[in-house]
Amino acid sequence: MQRKGENALTIAERDVEVEARRRRVEAIEAVPESAPELVAALYDENVRVRQAAAEQLARVEPTPEVLSAVLHVLSSTGDVGARNAAAKTLGLIGSAAVAPLAQLLKTGSDDVRRFAAEVLGEIAYGDSAAVLIEALSDVDLNVRVSAAEALGRIGGIAASRALNELLAAPEPILQVCALESLAALDAPVALPRLVPLLNAVPSRRSAYRLLGQLRHPAAFGLICRGLSSVGRDAALLGLGAWRDGLGSEAEEALKHSQGLVADSVEWLKRSLLQDDRQVRLGALRLTVALNEPALAPALAQASHGGDLGEVVLHALMRLGPGGVSALLKGTPAPIIELEDEARAVACEAVLRSADPSVVSLLERLMREGDRELSDLAARALGRTLSLEALAPLAEALDIDELSSAAARGLRVLGATFPSEVAAVLEVGLQKAVRPHALRAYATVWRDKAGKRIREAAKHSDPRVRAAAVESAEFMGSVGLSELLSAALVDESAHVRRSAARALGKVPGAVAVPLLKRALDDSEAAVQAAAAWSVALQGASEYRPELEQVAAAPSGPVALAALQALFSLDGLDDRTLAAATSHSDPEVVKLALAYGADSVAGVKRALSALTHSRWDVRVAAARVLAVSAEREALVALHRALEAETDDLAREVLMAAATVLTKR
Repeated sequence: MQRKGENALTIAERDVEVEARRRRVEAIEAVPESAPELVAALYDENVRVRQAAAEQLARVEPTPEVLSAVLHVLSSTGDVGARNAAAKTLGLIGSAAVAPLAQLLKTGSDDVRRFAAEVLGEIAYGDSAAVLIEALSDVDLNVRVSAAEALGRIGGIAASRALNELLAAPEPILQVCALESLAALDAPVALPRLVPLLNAVPSRRSAYRLLGQLRHPAAFGLICRGLSSVGRDAALLGLGAWRDGLGSEAEEALKHSQGLVADSVEWLKRSLLQDDRQVRLGALRLTVALNEPALAPALAQASHGGDLGEVVLHALMRLGPGGVSALLKGTPAPIIELEDEARAVACEAVLRSADPSVVSLLERLMREGDRELSDLAARALGRTLSLEALAPLAEALDIDELSSAAARGLRVLGATFPSEVAAVLEVGLQKAVRPHALRAYATVWRDKAGKRIREAAKHSDPRVRAAAVESAEFMGSVGLSELLSAALVDESAHVRRSAARALGKVPGAVAVPLLKRALDDSEAAVQAAAAWSVALQGASEYRPELEQVAAAPSGPVALAALQALFSLDGLDDRTLAAATSHSDPEVVKLALAYGADSVAGVKRALSALTHSRWDVRVAAARVLAVSAEREALVALHRALEAETDDLAREVLMAAATVLTKR
């Protein structure tokens, strides 16, 4: 935060000072003798320093003296930052702090009792439930509220009973706390206790949220009734919290609830944009029940938090082609205005639900949308499985920005209308041989495209030659070996790589004799493609060549060779040793993973615990957790002592924990 009168230089200098203080605190030894110094740091003016002090103090043995010092900060200071840091410390200390906190909850000042209740809730130790239940009768309302919230984190039968009784409290805030805590615990509540709270404004939202967890027809009926009342916003929470699937009868009841609501559609549009996830989920379920296509754009936006993507997609698909039309109609089309997650979900729904009724709308989107939407429209046109889509896709072939997407759409459409699509593509290829159009032509026309593929393989443009080679799998056996042989010695590495990849897709009788030439290529990309083709062909006779390629300095080449060797019959000890010593850490990590099924692999993983890269050390620890015996604990503990990376320490500790149980 910038203070009044500070400039950028002053702020930078202050940040340096803060960082220096934080590091000094982190360097203090976590022993009881250091407690006074760490407690003093709880008063630092900067929150990062106070956080570091709290974390370091929590690592100190919680002796009575240490606990007393921290509790003194909590109970006697007017410094809010220090008090919050003390509360954080006690929460991190955990169960050892429960007894003194329980005492403070009985004897401290109002603020201290409230803090004590909050920290006991953070610790969530079951034995503290009794003192918190007692605190529900505290003279201070804030203490009672904090105690109710804490019980919602701790749980247990006694806590649930006390919270149920609290529903009858005269203070609305206590009722709300009890409702929210019971909902968090998924605790049973008698329906008659909830009904009065559904009508009270302060408790309505929390009561409906809990109502949605009851899973009973009467509860669902109350939600449906609420959806047509003044409390409909709260009722959406209950519908969002409903955990059972909604059958046709339930959806019919939801639809009936909106029969006399004049502004239902506009209300749902607003509700689908709410921040509360359960409100959005409830609005989504009601939208599906209404089957109102006009809500499709708002429905797509319900995924804006990134947490309802799959549910929203399913709902959009339930709306069918009508929902797609709603996303595409208008100027501009609503889908153009969508952003991020909402657009991604809407695009997927358009692809999956497109049918002949939206051909004209997709054609317009292909011409008016941005690059992403034009591509979507072209692919969706192919999925309409309508001959009406053929003309706009054919026209788009002649537009540079659209030709690639149009070719993909024609490829999909060609599965239903092969001769019609092939004829359109043939006309386009006669005008200009475009790589994507050639690939689409080969996919649709298959062995009938052989002549065109052979001609294209001699084209002056290497991109066209590469496309011809990639299409070789469709051309049949006539001239296939000659075409691939010529491509493997092409002057363009792009063409040779395409040929190497094609060797994995054509008949083995043609491919296997040519694989050695591809593996011996001077270009790393060609070698990598060839390695994968060896695996696809199951050509184990090339194992010696693959082992040689696996030792190549190029990381991508070595990775491809390792993947091929593993898919054939695994890595031998010599290859494993070479790969785990490779300069590329990605190769080392993959080799460690592939070696997890052997004694040699475990030895390599033990050695990798001292690797200079933290991610390699993590990979080694994960292998040991799966494959090592208890004897590896010595090396793991040694690695833990030397480890400086937090994530690596976490994985090393997890591996050590697993081995102690072996």
